[in-house]
Amino acid sequence: MVTLLVNCIKLDLNQQSLNMLTVAAVGGQMVMALQTLSSVRQLSIEWVHPVRQLIEFTKILTFVGQLLVCPVGIACFLVFFLISHWRGRRLSLDAFFNLSGILIFALFISISLVVLDPLRCLKNPDGSMSMVSNPGILCFDSGEHTGLAILAFLGILAYPVAILTWATYTTLRYPARVASGRGLQLVQRHRFLFQRFKTERYYYGALLLWRNLLVAVFPVIFGFIPEVQLQVLGLLLILCGALQIRTWPWRTDLANYVDLVIASILQVVLLGVAPMVRNDEAKSTKALGYVLAISVLSPLLTGLAAIFYSCLRHFRPEKSFGIFLCHHKGGAGSLCRLLKLVVAKHSKTEVFLDSDQLEDLDLIFDTIRVKTKSVVVVLTSDLLKRMWCAGEIVTAHKNRVRTVPLICDGYEPLKLTTKDEEIETFWTVQQKQILAYHGISMSDVHSAYLWLRDALEPLHLARFGTPSKREEVVIQMLSRTAVGMRLFRPSVGKKSNVKVRILITGSVSNAEALATLEVFQHLVTKAMQKECAVVRSARELLAYKPWAYYFVVLFSQGILQDPGFAETLLSTYVEGEEQERQLEMVTVNADTSFEFPSPEFLTDLEENGLGHLGPDLGVPLSQAYRALLNVLALPLSPMGSEGLLEKQVSEISRRFRRYKNTVFAMALDDEDDRKTPGDGVDPEEVLQLSVAEKDETFDPLHEKGRGSFRRIRNSIVWTAAGAMVQLETDFDPSSCGIGAGSVESVPSLPSDQSNLEDLPWVSVTLDDQCLISEGL
Repeated sequence: MVTLLVNCIKLDLNQQSLNMLTVAAVGGQMVMALQTLSSVRQLSIEWVHPVRQLIEFTKILTFVGQLLVCPVGIACFLVFFLISHWRGRRLSLDAFFNLSGILIFALFISISLVVLDPLRCLKNPDGSMSMVSNPGILCFDSGEHTGLAILAFLGILAYPVAILTWATYTTLRYPARVASGRGLQLVQRHRFLFQRFKTERYYYGALLLWRNLLVAVFPVIFGFIPEVQLQVLGLLLILCGALQIRTWPWRTDLANYVDLVIASILQVVLLGVAPMVRNDEAKSTKALGYVLAISVLSPLLTGLAAIFYSCLRHFRPEKSFGIFLCHHKGGAGSLCRLLKLVVAKHSKTEVFLDSDQLEDLDLIFDTIRVKTKSVVVVLTSDLLKRMWCAGEIVTAHKNRVRTVPLICDGYEPLKLTTKDEEIETFWTVQQKQILAYHGISMSDVHSAYLWLRDALEPLHLARFGTPSKREEVVIQMLSRTAVGMRLFRPSVGKKSNVKVRILITGSVSNAEALATLEVFQHLVTKAMQKECAVVRSARELLAYKPWAYYFVVLFSQGILQDPGFAETLLSTYVEGEEQERQLEMVTVNADTSFEFPSPEFLTDLEENGLGHLGPDLGVPLSQAYRALLNVLALPLSPMGSEGLLEKQVSEISRRFRRYKNTVFAMALDDEDDRKTPGDGVDPEEVLQLSVAEKDETFDPLHEKGRGSFRRIRNSIVWTAAGAMVQLETDFDPSSCGIGAGSVESVPSLPSDQSNLEDLPWVSVTLDDQCLISEGL
């Protein structure tokens, strides 16, 4: 059975169907059911024919399993290693760890029963106690049992406690690792714990381990009270069955139905053996009396608790929102969506974003007044000129709601030198009447604006900064708003290499468009559980490209006129000698004002190029644009509700056909990764190098970029740093004192050019100083 599980889960993921995963899941359920019966066998029960023979047979199987667990485990590892070697695959750490986890998960109850065996004692007629498995050893009254008890405690710490601690910690860290995108490799390493369950039920594997521990522990804990052994074990199975029905956690319906049937059969077994329990009739009657009394009172107590809680919430309503984001939708709508996503990584508090609360705007002020703990004012250039934003600030000021100003790039504070005079010009008479209807006068607005500017200490957010810096600002914001933080949350600024599978780009020179890209990145990472990265330059793209399969472009107004985007797009056609992957294009229309280019625009592009990409690049750039625009763009509504965005991202994610089933694609990715040198890149380092590219003192021959030159036909060349340069046919290599190197020809870019002549020398100069020279 274990070998079957290993084969189904690891060896050929790319050749499996959900039917094989169902086989693995059901096989694991059968193993756990047999081990549960072994635990039931240890209860104080007088077994009768014919079930006695079956129980004795399970006892023999358990004993044989204990004898063979070590050699069988070694044999499984050996077989796995030989099969991997025969298939030409190296045994990676992840594969070894995953196989170990499968064995531990499947045999957890048996392992727990073995280490708990010295603690299972039974009372003798003379008042002494002896071990159930070896009546000749007196419990807690002999040196032999003391030694066994010490070994048992050490075994408990080494096996059940250590396994459960690690599984629980990994499960609690799962949301943070998925949200950050950097811990997905660790998630894949623990796929034995997650992959058999639905993504939203990732925690069920840890719950199963806890249930199995209780199944193993109950015979020990209640060994002295046999009257309640069946009741507590039955209660555990009922609660777990109800949870399974409520969550429906297994990835296939068949596995869920089988789990339900097995749990029901185990409960029937407990009901059937209840009359066979060995106990003292007088003590049993007394103990069962207490159990029945608790059972009779439980419905009444449960109802009273529910009524009390409802009344408490009616008279003392809990604040619905920990943070209210006051913002100008046109200037910071996507930014606030991004802030809400980042907040969710570090805190469980509810964040009010008007796009998600499709209610009458008249209720917004009431929401701040009675339902909000704190207000964050996202200060962009036009926020203070918006009527509803002014009303929100005034409401927070009047009601003394904790407020945190968050200053963004481009914001300039109002002078407010003459009372009411400056703000009088912001709104029409009708808008002022609406504010007055809510009890807000111009003097109130003036006072609130002065309070916001002078009395409150602001935070500063660089919209074009690195994600880690922005996340640090969000953490400071959370500390200012005094909301609760998650116990397990992603670490900020921690260096780790990732192998990005999905690259995302767009109009990165526009702050709102950049925020939309990062929102899309978060949502795709959550939906696909694959590493994604926002690409801001050709340099970043070339750093991520060796491990990527998809290139997503979010269309927005003016993106096709952006030379930086054009350079990044051309970079997708650059290949290195070690790379065999081709990026598949996926387009998304994220802006209703985006207009597809006219034929005249593409013709002009062919003749004149774009920006610093001169006429020599006009033809390939035009053809790259045509190829991009030929891909059907799916819609994305950055200003829509969270539910709408998740639905749209779910539809867009269907374009990533390679990852239709994430589990199956793991083996394919692993196979390709073995052909690619390196272990990924650190996103923070890539961003820092991208910033350094603008520094005149930056040396493109730094070790991070050395020896990685790329070339498209005989038009342009790239360095691994992402610098795109045109060729100089009359360059004298001796001027730099550097000999000939190597340049790679890349025929994959759409081009009319087919004649590959001798490659000329290439030079990149800065202030008349030679930085790079390469040639053939």
